[in-house]
Amino acid sequence: MRASSNPLSIDRPLEEVFAYISNPANMGTWVSGVTDPVAITSGPPQEGMEFATKYHYNGVHEITYIVTDFERPYRYGIKATSGPFPFESLIVLEADGNGTRITNTIYAGADGWITSIMFKTMGPILRKMMTKRQDKELIVLKALLEADASA
Repeated sequence: MRASSNPLSIDRPLEEVFAYISNPANMGTWVSGVTDPVAITSGPPQEGMEFATKYHYNGVHEITYIVTDFERPYRYGIKATSGPFPFESLIVLEADGNGTRITNTIYAGADGWITSIMFKTMGPILRKMMTKRQDKELIVLKALLEADASA
């Protein structure tokens, strides 16, 4: 199932927004339910980098990710390689005046036959819920980055 956030403008430069969202250490500050990010591979964020987080939803789950798309400062993609459900995320950024326009698209897969049936029967409702959550996360990101600028 695919769900995209509504595009949001952040009053911060493109490179600054990209640097923040592509640093796994920051993921827990703006992505709901994510805590304790840990790099598995060393070095700066780049395609092929692996990291893990804890994800709090119906319990605590460890999720391992790989960076699948890294085109500074325009595209950042990750894919879960382990965890309770398969998913991929692609964040696209573009210049918006002096700021940045950001969109996050999630591709979520079923983790079993029950989820598969839910996706088929309740797809539009679930997609709307996912979009609403992504919109909230981007609003949190915007508030964090714009607050840092005014501090």
